[in-house]
Amino acid sequence: MCAAILSTLGDKFDVSAFLTVSPLKEYAERGEDGFQVIVSGEEKLQAQITACVSFIRRHQAELKRLREAPGVEGVDFRVAYFWDEGVAALAYTLPEELHAALTDIRATLTFCVYPCSKEEPNQSLQRNASTGPVSNFESPARRG
Repeated sequence: MCAAILSTLGDKFDVSAFLTVSPLKEYAERGEDGFQVIVSGEEKLQAQITACVSFIRRHQAELKRLREAPGVEGVDFRVAYFWDEGVAALAYTLPEELHAALTDIRATLTFCVYPCSKEEPNQSLQRNASTGPVSNFESPARRG
């Protein structure tokens, strides 16, 4: 399962025109309103963060050009944390170098948490055909 992903989007973003001259084209998976790049397939959070910082440093000029491209509404990096059974709380401070790198290219960070069990790691996220992704984790607000 891919864990760290760069996502871009914009209703008026001409993905083809941008990627034609971009070194990111070799990594990009095109969508209708943007594209995604798999930055890291690692499941460990620290490895994902290190990969994101390295990717931003390696492609800094191109990511700045992307952020300024006509029609781009957002550039976002997603990292994932796989929540094991029995973990009661999570407190994780993201490193300053990640914040600085994201700020420099005017990108956001989405921190995704996925529940998993020891019996079936990373498999507790299920797909419901009518409502999209659902998980076995219930937020306190849902429990009432």
